Parts: sequence; structure tokens; C-alpha cells
Amino acid sequence: MFWGCYTNYYKLHCVCLYQLWGRQEANNNTMLLQANVTTSTTNGINYTSIGSSRQMNGNTITFGSFPSITSGGIQVLYGTYSGGNGALDLEVSNNTITNQNLPVTTGTCYLIYQTSAVSGSNDRNIVIDNNTFTNLTKGNSGTFYGIYVLTSDTVKVRNNMISDFTITNNSASGSSTFYGIYNSSSSKGSIITGNTVKNINMSGTSTSTASSVRGIFVSVTSTGGILTMANNNVNNLQFAVGSTTTGQVIGLNTSTSQQSDVYNNRVYNLSANQSSGTVTGLLLSGGTTVNIYNNMLSDLRNPNANSATAIIGINLSSGTTVNVLHNTIYAGSTGPLSSIGVLFGGAGIQVTNTVNANIQNNIIHMNGTAAGDAYFASVRRATAGVNGTNPTSVVMSNNIYSSPYIFGEGTTLSTATNVYYIAGGSTGTADPGFNTACGVFKAWKGDAGSFSEDNLAGAAGEYTPGGASYAEAGASTTTTPLIANDYYNVARGATPDIGLQNLAVQPPTRLAPLFRLPILVHKIVPYNHFFQQSLPMVVA
Repeated sequence: MFWGCYTNYYKLHCVCLYQLWGRQEANNNTMLLQANVTTSTTNGINYTSIGSSRQMNGNTITFGSFPSITSGGIQVLYGTYSGGNGALDLEVSNNTITNQNLPVTTGTCYLIYQTSAVSGSNDRNIVIDNNTFTNLTKGNSGTFYGIYVLTSDTVKVRNNMISDFTITNNSASGSSTFYGIYNSSSSKGSIITGNTVKNINMSGTSTSTASSVRGIFVSVTSTGGILTMANNNVNNLQFAVGSTTTGQVIGLNTSTSQQSDVYNNRVYNLSANQSSGTVTGLLLSGGTTVNIYNNMLSDLRNPNANSATAIIGINLSSGTTVNVLHNTIYAGSTGPLSSIGVLFGGAGIQVTNTVNANIQNNIIHMNGTAAGDAYFASVRRATAGVNGTNPTSVVMSNNIYSSPYIFGEGTTLSTATNVYYIAGGSTGTADPGFNTACGVFKAWKGDAGSFSEDNLAGAAGEYTPGGASYAEAGASTTTTPLIANDYYNVARGATPDIGLQNLAVQPPTRLAPLFRLPILVHKIVPYNHFFQQSLPMVVA
């Protein structure tokens, strides 16, 4: 065991435990991390090679002086395991890094880096709980990871706080990448719950358009396990106003070869403020069976965008079977979506044509003003189909829509297929009777039990219908997966409500259409009909 700081030929370490047998602990230390190297990696606590269970708990880390580092990496709490012990725990909990200026480097920076490889007994666990990393700054380009977890039998990342982080990239053209939490290659699955990633600001004069800010990213290539991503809060991620550095802002991102359950997460206040920036609340990049439910995605902004895919609530870009159930998407919660760009559009839920998507019991609000040959739709397929042909890979029912367009295939309006709108559209099929039993989109798509209304109210990432609402008792009962409770863990009951939570409102009166039939004489005569529709009744 080595305590204190020392430098070998390649790296500077403050605490290094290397090839030691037995349990290893580095707990409750106060560390000042500083170096005089410019291209080598700097470590805080470093566990490597063999041994048994390990702990890095209760440490407080500060940063001292560093030279103008050009490419040296930073690994603050670093642990790897390559021994033969099948059963062990790598625990990193209750560590604190606050009010610090991180070294200026293009090298990769990890506050926590842990990996243990898989074992024959399938009992190696990485546990990362209750760490606090707040009020940090970093200059230059390069990649930053708050928590970085690689291969292990199981991974648990719970109740961590990563907040108030400022990245200033004034390099000529280098890109910057931020991950609050990054997890990759767990064989038996991952549990990513109760974490907060918020107040992340990226700015600078770099001309790169390939930068990115991601709250939580999970990429698991092995099969057989289950990813649980639940009860996380991701908010206020942005490329700053006036900055030239830009790219993707993504709240949650999953890309797995496993079953994934993504539920009870809250993502809001995401913004890109440059013409080539894009904003996505939740991005699915892979998965076998993926269940996305009880999530709230709101306040997604891109006021200078020049893109037909500038804002997307949930993007199903890859995957096999995806169930999107009981979510509330309100992109323009702080005002109608708009941009000064010549091309501007997006979707509440966008589905790649190879994905089988089941979209039920959601509230999808994407009101905004599109620009150029683009449009906003509640649900949209990524590429055009065949006009008149119902894409059976996308099943929709019992949703609440509030968007200029209900549905379309393709991101370019003039070439999109099967475009439907209720009122105010310019291309496609008008459906002013959508809220009646004879809506043409419902008949074509088989979208039973869906309605259109615009009455979401609330604040700070929590929005629900106000007054009378079609969402009340309007949901279908889901069994795959079984969603017994709402976002607030209240039982949904036998007549569940649409959206992420049970409502305390009354449904409007719903009248069936009335038909007036002429007398038929010796032949079939087309009949005329009219509809009677009551206005919603507000119940005090």
C-alpha cells in the first residue's frame, strides 16, 4: 500500500494500491490533487490489478496548481480489476468535489472511473452511490465524464449529484463532450436510479459543431441483462447563448443489446442556441425490448436552429420492440416553439422505420411555428413511406395530441407521406373531426381512444391537464409491461388516466355522432351526416 503523492515514469498518483491481496480501502481522506506534468495522466486514488473488495468512500478532493496541460488525462477516483476473484464489490460512495477549477487539458477527464471485468460466478459488482460533484469549471476541448463505469457483472449508480458545471472551449476547432453519467458493457445489467444531472453550461469560441452535452448515457453491448434507468432528474443542459461551440443536447440516451426499462425520469430545460444544434429529451439508440413509461419531458428549446429535426422529445432511432406508454411530452412549456432559422421542425416522438413501436396513453404537446420545408408532429416516422399505406410497425392509441400535425412520415414536409393535421396545416389530410368517432386519421391508423386538447398547466418540469380533460380515465390498461403506479407511485386503478400521473380533473362530456339518414328507395343512397360535439365542462 502506498500513501502520499508520487510520480512514476508515466503518471502522477496521490494514492495507489497496486497488486495487493485482501480488502482495500481508501476512505475519509482529504486530498489536494496537483501536478507538474503536461502530457501524462494524473490520478487521485488508483486501484489496479488483483485483490478483493474495495472501497473509495467519504473522500474530499480539491485541485491545486497545474501547468498548461496540453493532453494529459485526469482520473480522480480510478479503479480496475483483472484478478481471478469471482465475488467482489467495488464501492465508490459519498465522495465530494465542489467549487473547483479542473485542469485545462484536451485529455479525457474522469471524476470516477471503475471497471472490474465479468466473472465466472457472475458476482462482481460496482456500486457508485451518493457522490456530490458541484460547481466545477473546465477549459479547452476534450471529453469529460462525471461517472464512468465499464464492464462488470452488475452496476449500480444511485443518488449521485452532478451539477453546476461550466465548460469553456476556446480552442480553434476542437470539440467538447460532456457526460454526467456513462455506463458501458455490463453483463447482468445496470441500475441507474435517483441521480441528478443539472445546470451544465457549455460555451466557447470553438467553431466545432460536433460537441455534445448528455445527462445520462448507457451503452451495453452484452445480452441477457436488464437496464433499469429510473427516477433520475436531468435539467438545464445547454450550449450557451452567444457561443459558437455547439452540437447535440441529450437528456437521457440508451443504446443496449438488452431489455431496458426507462421510467419515472424527469428531463426539462434543455437548449441549444446555435443554428446547427439539436435538442433531444430521450434518445434510444438500441435495445431488444424497451419500455419507456411515466417520464416527463418538457421545456426543450432551440431558438436559432436550422434543422427539420431541431427538437425531438423521444427519438426511437434504433431498437426492436419499444413500448412508449404514459409519458407526458411538453416541449414548449415556457412558450410556443420557434426559431429564427430558415428551417425548423421536430416531433414529440420520432420513430425510425425499422423500430416496432407501441405508442399508447401519452400526452404529446409540440405546439410551435415551423419554418421552411419542415413541420412539427406529435408522432413522426423518420423517413417517408407509401401514401395510403398504414405503417403497421407503429401502433398508436389513447393518446392526447396537441401539435400542428398529428402524424407524418419523413422530416421534409413537401415529400412526407401520410401527413394528417386537425387544423391549420398546409400539406396532407385535414381532420377537423378528429375528436369525434369519425375522425379520418383514427379510421386510417386505428388510433382509437385518442383526442386533441391544449390544456397543460404547471411549472418546473411538472405539467398536467387543467380543468376537464380527455386524459381523465382515458387510458387503456397496459399489461406488457404492467404499469400499476403513476410517476408519483400512486396506484393507477381500473380506469387509468392518460399521461404520467393520475389526475384530479373530470372528463368532458363525450357524445357519439348523430346521423340523419334519408329514406332509401330501391337503391343505396349516400347519406348525409352531421356531428354534435359538446364543449368541455369545467367542474368546480
